[in-house]
Amino acid sequence: AVVAVWLLVVPPHPSAGRATSYAPRHLWPMTATASNKEPLVKKQRFSQSCVDPAGVQRITSGIWKSASTKDILLGIYKFRRLILLAACTVGVTQYGMVLVFGVIVPDLDKEYGFSAAQGDTLYAWLNFGACALSFIPGLCYDRLGPPLAMVVGTFTGILPVVLQLAWTETFPEWLSTIDGLILCYLFFGLSSSFFNIIGSCAPLTAFEEEDVGKVSACVQVCLSLGITIQSSVYGKLKSVTTSTVQVWNIYVLVFMTLCGTVMSVVLVVCQDLLVLPPAALERQLATPFRHHLLTVKFAFMSIIFFVAIGFSFSFLEVVGALADEVGLDGSSLDFVFGIVNALGRVAVSVPLDYTRNYPWGGVYSYVVASLVFFVAGMLWLVIPASPTALHLQIANVFIAFGYGGLLGIVPLAIRLEFGIEHLGMTYGLLYVWVSFSVPLWGMFALKPDNCNGLQCFAPYCLLGIAGLLLTIASSLAMLMASMRRPRARTGSMTEILLERKLSDIGDLDDM
Repeated sequence: AVVAVWLLVVPPHPSAGRATSYAPRHLWPMTATASNKEPLVKKQRFSQSCVDPAGVQRITSGIWKSASTKDILLGIYKFRRLILLAACTVGVTQYGMVLVFGVIVPDLDKEYGFSAAQGDTLYAWLNFGACALSFIPGLCYDRLGPPLAMVVGTFTGILPVVLQLAWTETFPEWLSTIDGLILCYLFFGLSSSFFNIIGSCAPLTAFEEEDVGKVSACVQVCLSLGITIQSSVYGKLKSVTTSTVQVWNIYVLVFMTLCGTVMSVVLVVCQDLLVLPPAALERQLATPFRHHLLTVKFAFMSIIFFVAIGFSFSFLEVVGALADEVGLDGSSLDFVFGIVNALGRVAVSVPLDYTRNYPWGGVYSYVVASLVFFVAGMLWLVIPASPTALHLQIANVFIAFGYGGLLGIVPLAIRLEFGIEHLGMTYGLLYVWVSFSVPLWGMFALKPDNCNGLQCFAPYCLLGIAGLLLTIASSLAMLMASMRRPRARTGSMTEILLERKLSDIGDLDDM
């Protein structure tokens, strides 16, 4: 809370070239530009040179016009983008450690002698740190810059894991084990949110707009497979050692340290790729973030996160109980869910690059399509009088595809509809809605006494369908509004793309 208040109240450092403007630290090199839109650092280099600037430009123009030099520079520029994308795809798999915690809870209860209720309490605090406090990583991303934010997130995760390794039933004496572990898992969830937000937002900022769909597909697939990877590692550790929890904590410590270090180094090397173009920076200075909170787009995204994504997260907690009702193995459902979930994310991300310039090909169309698949899956659990195991398996496929499509299109919707000026804060703040929504949905997922079968969860499923239909109606309204003003959605981002090319790699043809 202290860090969040400090980031909101204390103004960032003034930019180097404009004494009356303010910008985050990672935006300093590009905060001031000349009338011809050339980067500030280039202007300073020429103005401080003892050689006539015009002469320097004439001498270097021949070098810049060389085709081989252009290819080399553009190759290096694109290669660093790929390195950034690779680091982020590895980093987002760390978030699977949060999603796989439900598998670890029984062993954690045995390790420390906890009851089932105490284990659920740890799970709740872990989710609170990962969702309710996700605005803190967003603030750090926008105000401190991705490299420093990643360092903060890495240390935030390493410290609680080290404390948990040293924790026993009697140490320390002044604090109970359950209270200490609650604090540890709260900060571990917050750290995982750093990996998720930075790993998802950095590639969307660095790459050009026409490629964000394909780039997001790579990140989203790795994010969806994170739970499969981490659960497989935990299962392997459980089969080879009896001290599963302690060995798992050591693995978590090593994995987080390596991923955090690699991402921090890569973000530093690629820092200039994450700098806002001058046009985007001027919009950031002219339009504070609080103005976004009052827009219709932010209200719509709040509905998406509170209703649709909140229910989907709640359903993932309930699906184990559904499997038990029909005698299915929950792990088999999770295996299928992970694969179809990844396919759903790819199905909405990659085509968006080629369809979003058409009236029916924007992000809202993909939101509607994903929600329709989700509702179709839920209907398999409601329409039959007594749903069977086959009905649950079919529903699992439809729900997984719709869930993947929804979670895959949301980052792109934020990037394309809100721009890159406040990307981290927007993404992080919207996730706060999930932390309040999941417990509310869970209240309706209680099974009545003396009831057996999937029909016992019919009220929960019907209420979820009603919420999803409400979200579909809101998405259709936004789709109709966007079709009436297509230029308003793409004009500003085209300007950002032009400014990025001019400021990052220079106008090579004119020089």
